[in-house]
Amino acid sequence: MADPNTIGKGDDEWMTPAWFFKELDDEFYFTVDGAASHANALCTRYCTIEGTFQVVGDRDEGTYYAQKISDADGLSYEGEEGDVIFVNPPYSHPLVRQFVEHWSRVGTTLPNRTVVMLLRPFVDTHTFHDFIWDEKNHCERPGVKVRFRQGRVAFVNPDPDRQRVQPPGGNMVVVFRNAEKHST
Repeated sequence: MADPNTIGKGDDEWMTPAWFFKELDDEFYFTVDGAASHANALCTRYCTIEGTFQVVGDRDEGTYYAQKISDADGLSYEGEEGDVIFVNPPYSHPLVRQFVEHWSRVGTTLPNRTVVMLLRPFVDTHTFHDFIWDEKNHCERPGVKVRFRQGRVAFVNPDPDRQRVQPPGGNMVVVFRNAEKHST
């Protein structure tokens, strides 16, 4: 049995800490959480494995419900023009690669969308070199910006009886935005 406190093995429900999301949200103003569950969604519009939902009502007051607005999940939803999408993907394989492949395409090819992903800084993987880094030119791919973070973000398990866990290799924030097709 896998260690229940190990990220990337057996449990893809680890949540982004509120302080870290707020730090990024203050800069980007997110409109969609591209990899969420009903319990850990950070935006009022969010993608789950069941589809895309919109929060209706007041979350703070506890008088809300999630209305399904699309059958598209986090691996097929493409957002709308003007969307800024936050994605802390499941870190298990092959899901992490599938999420990076999908959201990098959305952010770099569709007009007026920005995708901000929280990822492990594994620069030796095919995923990093296929979607983030241009090995031939030794730089980020067009429309991609990489921010390596000092220290590690401790993820939160949705089960309150389980502790926070820091990933073994730190974190990076990757921004996908097609400059030619982005109006700002």
